[in-house]
Amino acid sequence: MVNSPDIGVLYVNTQQAAAPKPIRETCNGWYCDECKPKDPNTTKMWTENWTGWFKSWGGADSFRIAEDLAYFIV
Repeated sequence: MVNSPDIGVLYVNTQQAAAPKPIRETCNGWYCDECKPKDPNTTKMWTENWTGWFKSWGGADSFRIAEDLAYFIV
């Protein structure tokens, strides 16, 4: 199905270098400044923008300040 022509949908995949050409690789993480797509003719895409994350029982809160998010987005 992915390799079918004229499907009209952009396929997005996170962190899978062996994906077929119609699938666009994306970064799925906190810091994506070094993420580069396999195909140099495509743009970078970031699929998730987490300001926080779940924590383990008794663990510390995991969060990002707005300035940190803005720096890596822009």
